[in-house]
Amino acid sequence: MPSPDDDGAITRRLLMLQRISFLSELSPVALFGLAEHAKERSVSRGQAVPPSSQGALRFFPDGSACEAHAGAPCPGGFALAAPDLVPWLAEASFDGVVRARSDGSMLEVPAADLSAALEDEFSLYLAIASATAREIVATQTRTPSISAPAYRFSGSGTDGPPLTLVDRVLLLRDALPFARDHVGALVQLARHATELRCAGDVELWREGGPADHALFVLRGSVNAWMCGRNAFTLGPGTALGGLDVLARSPRWFTATSAGPLLALVLPVDRFIDVLADRHELAREVLRALARKLLSAWSESTVGPAAHPARPPSRRQHQGNVSPVIWK
Repeated sequence: MPSPDDDGAITRRLLMLQRISFLSELSPVALFGLAEHAKERSVSRGQAVPPSSQGALRFFPDGSACEAHAGAPCPGGFALAAPDLVPWLAEASFDGVVRARSDGSMLEVPAADLSAALEDEFSLYLAIASATAREIVATQTRTPSISAPAYRFSGSGTDGPPLTLVDRVLLLRDALPFARDHVGALVQLARHATELRCAGDVELWREGGPADHALFVLRGSVNAWMCGRNAFTLGPGTALGGLDVLARSPRWFTATSAGPLLALVLPVDRFIDVLADRHELAREVLRALARKLLSAWSESTVGPAAHPARPPSRRQHQGNVSPVIWK
């Protein structure tokens, strides 16, 4: 049973965690496991704060500044409040020098306790996943040239019988490599997905519009338009629309079918329900997001010019499936 002094210290650490932007909307219950086991340290402005010898993650309520050994600035965004978090999630090393932004206190949270909290408190998981997805979108939006994923298989045309459950599972397994070992989850997702067949030149969603579905391409391809330019094209075996959905943000590009398109539409609430019930899959998703963010940060340092173009005239999809769909 914690003593009154312990209760006071835990409350203080809870308040420190709630000052961090991506944790600010979480309840004290969701953060209690972190606050209970965190270690508080005093820091001075500009002070280099080395990583914990025990592998704890550093959290800075007032933010931090960091630099790589080569002198290049570390990525910013929400990571400045928790510089170890994304590399830890991605199972990658981090060798940047981290400095406190102001006089005050920071917290060290043991990695094992953060892992336990992610499993026990799904709201904490969603807060971190959303912050990571938002940072990916923000970084890719700033990147002059965005590399699209390679097509995993080829296909064209939309004729043919309706997709079977097996067809849907195989498509999702190809588009979501982190879920390949979770066949039960893939079957659940496949049952909730809806077929979309449309002609070319159809607007699937518009930049700035609401995001509540994901799209998995089986045949055909989708053009992505950003600020009036054709930014990239996504083909068979790819998933799109999931980042803005997880980020709880508007669509960050306009999507149009480049020709006849066959795809699966998955409501995001069904995807979230599956993650809530399957902790191992949820961690795989978070690991994939963290690795994608590290890759986006790396790509953002390279700046070949994009090729501006005007978006073609588009027809709004009028079928029974909502065109607002899941890069």
